[in-house]
Parts: sequence; structure tokens; C-alpha cells
Amino acid sequence: MKKGEKPYADDYISYLENFERFDEIPAYAKKTNYAQYVENLANYLEQFFKNTKPLNDHSKLFEEFDAKFESDWEKGMIPGWEDEIKKVRAEQADEESKVLY
Repeated sequence: MKKGEKPYADDYISYLENFERFDEIPAYAKKTNYAQYVENLANYLEQFFKNTKPLNDHSKLFEEFDAKFESDWEKGMIPGWEDEIKKVRAEQADEESKVLY
């Protein structure tokens, strides 16, 4: 996505085809309302899943999602977050070295 290009779809079908590509949305488009949008989207999808699959063990499934995310984060495999993961690890290593001295 180029600067000045709209970070959203013109129609609903385009939105549905692209809404999960969070790593492709440029930083300039992730300003004031973006975090709220992502939180609302997550809440909506979770409720939708619970309503459409009422017999599933939702707690277990969401725990599995969280465990997979944590594992992928530790491996540095979250698309679009590679630089942030490196930064966090560098900060942690810096903090650990300060504790040792």
C-alpha cells in the first residue's frame, strides 16, 4: 500500500478478502482509531464464533489460539512484527545485562 492510498476497501467483498492482513496496513494508517477497530473486530469475531458454534469448547480453543500466538511470537514468526520482536529482544537482553553488572 502506497502513502496516500486508502487503507480500507471500497466495497464489502474487498474488505472481507483483505481484513485479516494487518501486517500490510502501513503505520501511517494505524493512528487514533486503529487499536479500537482491531479490538472491536476481535470481540465481534469471538462473539460470532460463539453464536455460530455453540457446542464447541470455546475456552479450550481460545487457549490454543493464545498458546500458538505465544509460540509464534517466541520464534519471531508473526508477520509484520519481525522488527518489533527484534527490538523487544534487544531491550530484554540490555536489561538482563544491566542486572548482571
